[in-house]
Amino acid sequence: MTRVLWLAHENAIFTFDVALNPSDLLLAVNGGDWRPPAAIFALLSPEVQALQKPLRGVLLGHLVVVYPLALVESEDAYQSMPHVQLSERQRLVLQGLAEGLSLKIIARRLGISQSTVAAHVRALKQRLNCHTLAEIILRGSALGLCDPEQSLPSLYKPRLKHAKTANLRSRLSRR
Repeated sequence: MTRVLWLAHENAIFTFDVALNPSDLLLAVNGGDWRPPAAIFALLSPEVQALQKPLRGVLLGHLVVVYPLALVESEDAYQSMPHVQLSERQRLVLQGLAEGLSLKIIARRLGISQSTVAAHVRALKQRLNCHTLAEIILRGSALGLCDPEQSLPSLYKPRLKHAKTANLRSRLSRR
């Protein structure tokens, strides 16, 4: 059983389960042999239904993200950016996004503020030529900039809140 996140349109996102393993589903989607369930497909307007050919997929852990190629400008959009340079923090933020973490949790794990994480996301959108978080994850994964199987390391080392507490602890340990 595989969870599918289908980005049918900018304003239409569906999740459902499919009775295929993730790698087989990914091959079927990218090979053009898979279509979303008819009941869900019928919920889309005829204009959006027309945009659903061809579909592409990206494997993110046990989740397969499926999107129409019309959602991103073209497949050449990936090929035109093979050497995107990201800073280490941008790469870590992208990794956190690929794991499905919120900006708040990414900020906690990296020991930076949430507004700094948001600034990194804005920079990622600009560098990857994206408009949404889903596009950032799709392009980052397609370019090999993030690995959803890997987990974001915790770089934050909590410090003692008060110097008085540290001083008291050191005095107690001497006795």
